[in-house]
Amino acid sequence: AGAMVWMRPGRPVLATIAALAVSAEIHLPGDAEFHTRLESLAATNGVLRPKFHPEVYDYTLVIEDEVVKKVTFHFTLDTARYSATNLPDVLLDGRRFVYSPADANEHDVVLDESIGPFDGTLHIKVADPAGRRGVFRGENQHTYAIRILQAPEFERITTPRNLTLVSLAGRVWESDPPFSFEHPARSYTYRPRGGDVFRLYVECTQWANILLIDGEQVHDTSDIASSGKLVTLSHLRASRSIQCMYKDSRWAPEGVGNIFQVDIEETVDLSDLKVAMVVQEDQGYCAMRADKSEEYFRCRVGADSADFLLTFSDQRVAGALATDSGAEHLMYHGVEATLRIPKHPATFTLTVEGDTAPRRWPVEVLRVARCSTLRCPHGLVHKPSSERARLCLQETCSADDVDACCMKSPRCDTLDACPEGTRLRRDAASVGCGGPVCDAGRDADVCCSAPAMCDTFACGVGQRLRDDAKGIP
Repeated sequence: AGAMVWMRPGRPVLATIAALAVSAEIHLPGDAEFHTRLESLAATNGVLRPKFHPEVYDYTLVIEDEVVKKVTFHFTLDTARYSATNLPDVLLDGRRFVYSPADANEHDVVLDESIGPFDGTLHIKVADPAGRRGVFRGENQHTYAIRILQAPEFERITTPRNLTLVSLAGRVWESDPPFSFEHPARSYTYRPRGGDVFRLYVECTQWANILLIDGEQVHDTSDIASSGKLVTLSHLRASRSIQCMYKDSRWAPEGVGNIFQVDIEETVDLSDLKVAMVVQEDQGYCAMRADKSEEYFRCRVGADSADFLLTFSDQRVAGALATDSGAEHLMYHGVEATLRIPKHPATFTLTVEGDTAPRRWPVEVLRVARCSTLRCPHGLVHKPSSERARLCLQETCSADDVDACCMKSPRCDTLDACPEGTRLRRDAASVGCGGPVCDAGRDADVCCSAPAMCDTFACGVGQRLRDDAKGIP
């Protein structure tokens, strides 16, 4: 009578004993030649190295796809070597697997559900169901070891688990937007109040093995998590870049990590803030003005550029001065900033951010002519500039600027001394000098004259000139 055998998985056929003689020889359990190897092995994900061969027992499956959650192994036995009732035992990691030639024989390996790298091994054992073949012969079995390696989720393992800003008094401040590990942002802003020094706590994931703050490595990541990084604000502001990096010889030999920006902006009450604005005296002037409820600055400048300086009643405050061209200059208390002055009238805007709505001041800027370009009327001279610029009211000087730019010229009788051999002219009190101060070098020809010699004098009756009269003044 014939016997039922399996020639390939899922393809039963009836054959006679004679027919089996031309196929693989069948050995029963307990026989020394009972076959205990797989015929094939494949995985749904990754690359199996080396390529499967029944007589190779150690493999590595590398899965580059970091989001795959499971891998399915398909394997077959060479069923032509067995009778239907005498298949070998198959054990997966020590657990018996019911092999069915009629079905697809597969096994799912659930990968590590964490976001870190996966490193695990699946053992597939094919053994003689008769067990050990005696004390000295041992067990007829072969075990295939497949090491499974999966890349970590780089984006997530390099995201900080937590960012916290704490004042020295212990108050915790929330960021904007609120920090979320599941839905992280690339930039967070904290707006604390009360103090210039805070602690920034950075907690990386367990897989990140390098922490960088502002590009400098924090060697002990546990220390940064426990004590926090001291942050001192400058002009109510500070910024820190945070990198939780992952470095691994297999997956990231150069290291990977994203940069997260942390900005800290302390808020202040601006309701009583006082602001003053000046420019260098030799360049122009600025003055605060008030129009109804609005305060504004009016600046007159006699140069292509000017050095502006702001002072605030709260010295921690900083302002942003935006020009009409859109350029913005950050202005700190007592620190000069050089701005170009347009040739046409312009309005700049000074903005200071605070606890509530920002405060803004218009700044009227006018490029004006210097008094030196004005021709003073007869009898008047330019006023001395000293250290302060003498400026006209508009882009060009006019008669309206005479009082500001000109003064009555001083009289020659104010000249300290005439050059040697000369003396003040008799009418010096009525003759004007050529500048705001009489100067011998400039005004000597106008204010001084040489005295007449005695030889020009007419002597009286009965008198005559001295012999040396020609040389006597």
